[in-house]
Amino acid sequence: MAFVHPQILKQDGKKQFAVLPYAEFNRVMEKLADYEDLRLLRKAKAKEKDTPGIGLEALKRRLGIKSPGKRTARRSPMSIRGLSVRS
Repeated sequence: MAFVHPQILKQDGKKQFAVLPYAEFNRVMEKLADYEDLRLLRKAKAKEKDTPGIGLEALKRRLGIKSPGKRTARRSPMSIRGLSVRS
């Protein structure tokens, strides 16, 4: 939770305005934008909840994209057990 340090301004003895340091104002605006993004994402996910999907491999087949063969990790000579490397 972001803490803010407002300065409250009164008019006719009643609280009328809250003034924030600019850096805190920017943090508040960023949090509001993040919240709005999250709200829109959740709304979109709820709307698409019952829409049928397709897996990555099925999509690749449909688009004619070939998956690369199984890759094996390459080891440098220094990583092979029992091998001493001299410079």
